[in-house]
Amino acid sequence: VFAHRFDVGGSQVNVIDLATALRDLHGHEVVIFATPGPMVDVARARGLRFLPAPEVSTHPSLAMMSALRSAVASERPDLVHAWDWWQCLDAYYGIYLLDRVPLVLSDMVSQGISRFLPKHLPTTFGTPALAAQAVAAGRRSVEVLLPPVDVHLNRPGAVDGNAFREKIGVGAEDLLIVTVSRLVKQLKSESLFRTIAAVRELGTQLPLKFAMVGDGNARGDLARAAEQANGELGRDAIVLTGEMLDPRTAYAGADIVVGMGGSALRGMAFSKPVIVVGEEGFSAP
Repeated sequence: VFAHRFDVGGSQVNVIDLATALRDLHGHEVVIFATPGPMVDVARARGLRFLPAPEVSTHPSLAMMSALRSAVASERPDLVHAWDWWQCLDAYYGIYLLDRVPLVLSDMVSQGISRFLPKHLPTTFGTPALAAQAVAAGRRSVEVLLPPVDVHLNRPGAVDGNAFREKIGVGAEDLLIVTVSRLVKQLKSESLFRTIAAVRELGTQLPLKFAMVGDGNARGDLARAAEQANGELGRDAIVLTGEMLDPRTAYAGADIVVGMGGSALRGMAFSKPVIVVGEEGFSAP
């Protein structure tokens, strides 16, 4: 499995969950090849083998393609699964065109169909709408791969959420809203700011507490918006907890989960009321 840099994020969680399921449920041997990051510890805790990829800033990258070729020569895989269009380019030029190594592509993060992806290779997309666009654009082998959720690890009673509530100072009468997300400007920040605005407005009449679990380039702006809202409400209604390698206690401790994609699905797996959010003002219970 050729994955994106192993920072904390939904794509990386998807990679680990699917790799674990392929091994445990179907008996396949799975090796993850990616640039190291905090999620390596999670993969190793699951007993998955991890091969470090180089740090690169462009794609396709000669350094990445060279390292991938070395990994493939050593492991001799029956199949390479490349996640996200950056890795797809390196894998296509590095091992498919040169050596015809069987290759499957997954594009879970694009909001449209990337023109860079080769049309003839088996490709999965994260929503039915994107898959339909891909077929209309002439792609031959398209499947829908919804964000996978391990419903054994993510279920009511799997972990205790009370410690999380105590850690962030949630009172017995408080209603805790939780978002687990990368705090980044692209795709994510709009709904995060809108949730802050909702808590600022509704928090005058309801004992709401909003916890944002994650980190990213929008954290500073979000922290300033949270501080302003807290000042207006006269209490610490909004807190930023930072990243959690295992955010299950946050889901378990929530009264309401606000999120998109795999995060919304994990909230549902914990049997929490969920508000699905998106861009351009989209939200739905």
